[in-house]
Amino acid sequence: MGGPTPGLIVRGGAVVAATVAAAWALAYPHNPVAGAATRALADCAAVITLGLATVPLLESDRYRAELGRRAAGPLGLAAAVWLVTEIVRLTVEAAQTAGVGFWQIGIRTLTDFCLYTTAGRSGLVGVAAALAVAAVAVLAPRGATTTVAAVGLAAVGMAARTLAGHLAESPVGGMAVAVHGLAAGVWCGVLAALVLTVTHRGQWARVLPRFSQLSLWCVGVLLAAGVAGAAIKLDSPRNCGRPAMAGCWRPRWS
Repeated sequence: MGGPTPGLIVRGGAVVAATVAAAWALAYPHNPVAGAATRALADCAAVITLGLATVPLLESDRYRAELGRRAAGPLGLAAAVWLVTEIVRLTVEAAQTAGVGFWQIGIRTLTDFCLYTTAGRSGLVGVAAALAVAAVAVLAPRGATTTVAAVGLAAVGMAARTLAGHLAESPVGGMAVAVHGLAAGVWCGVLAALVLTVTHRGQWARVLPRFSQLSLWCVGVLLAAGVAGAAIKLDSPRNCGRPAMAGCWRPRWS
């Protein structure tokens, strides 16, 4: 079994494009296409970065360093894409908040948005995390410490966005959403990383059982955190069917 083919990459890009189009259509006219596209690209890049940072942990001790070296190149590229898209997303959000065009926003306005708004500060954390992961992937020698550092940095960058968004007004609710997002990110990201890095059947035989165990944990955490977040959002189970609570199902963005 070989590595990723151009056709696979094209199909992956088509899936992302279709997802952006569907999300934008559902939220139209409240969600501009530029914001939806940059968010989708940044989130996908972050998920793949987290997966590539994590994937060496699925390999046996004997071959872990080899898989880590194979994943280093794609990890650096994914982190670089994450960095660029996160910067673009931050600029788009600042421009939309200020009511100006993307190319019209000034440095002062962008700086104020980054420093004095919750969304701006969380975006800065994402930018710093992406930059740090890229540096670790390119400059640091492969090893257990490097792997753990990359996983931690990617997780912090992903969690920063969720903590500043949906249920941000509740510390416990924000944490539940962050854990929910990280579980989904690990599950999907590691699967993508396996496709990008695992090259032969023997390696698949070693990593798939561990991935299956990881998937079960991710699904469990995903469900538990989702239920916890919903319970915090709703006053009581009876409120789920009330018209006044219909807004609780809509995402809230800072």
